[in-house]
Amino acid sequence: MCPRTLMMLRSYHGRVVPATTHRVAEAVEALRCGKIIALPTDTLYGLAAGIRSESGVRALYATKRRSEDVPLAICVGDAQEVGNYLETGHLASGLLEELLPGPVTVISWTKSSSDLPNCINPGRRLLGVRVPNSCFVRAVARQYGHALALTSANQSGDRSTVEVTEFLEIWDDCTLIFDGGKIPASGLGSTIVNLSVPGETGQKLVRKLAEQYAVVLFYREIQHSKAVSRSRAYHQYILG
Repeated sequence: MCPRTLMMLRSYHGRVVPATTHRVAEAVEALRCGKIIALPTDTLYGLAAGIRSESGVRALYATKRRSEDVPLAICVGDAQEVGNYLETGHLASGLLEELLPGPVTVISWTKSSSDLPNCINPGRRLLGVRVPNSCFVRAVARQYGHALALTSANQSGDRSTVEVTEFLEIWDDCTLIFDGGKIPASGLGSTIVNLSVPGETGQKLVRKLAEQYAVVLFYREIQHSKAVSRSRAYHQYILG
């Protein structure tokens, strides 16, 4: 470990804590106070805020150095909760339970009766939802009682991270950093499954890569680095 990293770990003693079950209450308290936290998912380290906190959601965008025009995904604790936020009546029975929990983000139309606040993707009808295969994240979402706004723990355009020491530059913005060790994943993020079209039910994967980080694209032609390479282009969505 390099000297700078060791110095950072010492100076942030008490804010970098293990991602263990007995730390869940601390995470939830921070979210309810409108703070953001860093935590491990099954694919990348992520930044999370409670969706009921507009200040927390704005802090996510500020930490990412990202335009608020770029939508956020949300995270829930169980596959059964996805239907609280997305239209799922057109899906085959049991499909969500087969996909989730797991390293995917499902996209569909936002449910009109959902309690999604206006600070989450205002004016947009499509929404991405995650249920990571991570006991810690799911426990935090369950105890918080609402969905989490979730994005990757990096600044926009930077490489995605699989260890807490890979995003030192944004530690100052995190009230707590939950260390789950190195995530045994590719670092490319979750696979996007588009469930918005009846009859397709997620068979089309719309994940594209832009250099060293993931960009999800759907429904509007754009110019973005090397990302647009198929005849039907998509509009930038969740990561980056």
